[in-house]
Parts: sequence; structure tokens; C-alpha cells
Amino acid sequence: KKTIKSQLSPQEMAEMAEMAAKESEEGMDYRRRQVALSIASPLLGAALFAAKRSAKKDPVATLRAMERRSPPIQVALASGLPTLIEFYAQWCGDCKAMAGHMEELEQEYGNGKVNFVVLDAEKPENAKLVGYFRVDAIPHLAFIDGDKVLQTTLTGYLPKKVMAKQLEAFAARRQLPYCGPDKCGLDPKTTRMEAGSRA
Repeated sequence: KKTIKSQLSPQEMAEMAEMAAKESEEGMDYRRRQVALSIASPLLGAALFAAKRSAKKDPVATLRAMERRSPPIQVALASGLPTLIEFYAQWCGDCKAMAGHMEELEQEYGNGKVNFVVLDAEKPENAKLVGYFRVDAIPHLAFIDGDKVLQTTLTGYLPKKVMAKQLEAFAARRQLPYCGPDKCGLDPKTTRMEAGSRA
């Protein structure tokens, strides 16, 4: 059995008081660090989130990255998948405005559903394609089905919702909801265009 001393010497009391003070100080330091971390962590997270959101990607860099990821047009057309060819130019405001949502749509539909081929219309090596597709406005989007038939072309700024609906139908090989001047190859006598959609 252990016996407990009923009385401590002054030296033992001093040692115990010193140990308690030291443990108390270490405990307080530990608690201070924990409180500081609990305050700093969410603030740092919020700051990083805000910095990431405010750091806008360069739209021309986005278009160039999409162009680098693009399969060669011959490979895309030979795949049997629908192919979207986007002609852009680095000076084109609408191209820049659409770059972010086109990249998002490429991530959504580009995985075995639709080929995305992005081409700089000003590059000399693309001059023949610019002529072949009669690119007279930028951005110029050509929708070619899996059988290599041009379904339609759209030009100018297109909101993300419009492009999403178009790509959804295109990937599913359904009639496209938005047709360019070619009316999606439909008979103009039986099809009328109203506010950008077929009626």
C-alpha cells in the first residue's frame, strides 16, 4: 500500500507549485495555439477561395488550351462521333466571352459524346478550313454529325444555356433546337423560325 504524506515540506510544496505553474503555462500556450488555429483556418480558407474566384482565367489562354487538346479534324470526323468545330480569333470579344463556358461544356460533353475541335481562324494552316466552312463571322460553330454531314452553323455569342441545349441534342443525335441560316437542312416550307427556335 502507498501511504500519502499528510504534510509536505516547504521544498516539496515549492516544487509542486512550480510544476503546476509550468503545466498551467504549457496548457495555456496549447489552448492559445488551438484558438488561434480555429480562427485562422477558416479565414485563410475564405481568403484562398476569394483569391481563386477573383483570379480570372485569360480567355485567350483558355481557347489556346482547348485548341491544343483538340483532336486533328480528320481524326474527329473519322471517329463516328458528332463533331463541333469552333473557329475563334484572339481579338474576338464574343469568343473570349464564351471561352469559359465552352471549356465547361467540353468537359461535360467531350468525354466520348462530342468531339470538340477548336481552331484559330487567323492561323495560316487553318486558311483552307476557314474557306471550306465559309467562316465570315467569329465565333463560327460548325455542327457535323457522326456521318460527316454538316447539320448547321451558328455564329456570334451564344449563352451557355443555348449551347448546353444544342450540345445535349447534338450528343443524343436529335434534331438541333437552334439552327443557323441553313435551317438545319430542313424544308423551309414546313419549318419556320421564331425567336431562335423552331416552331
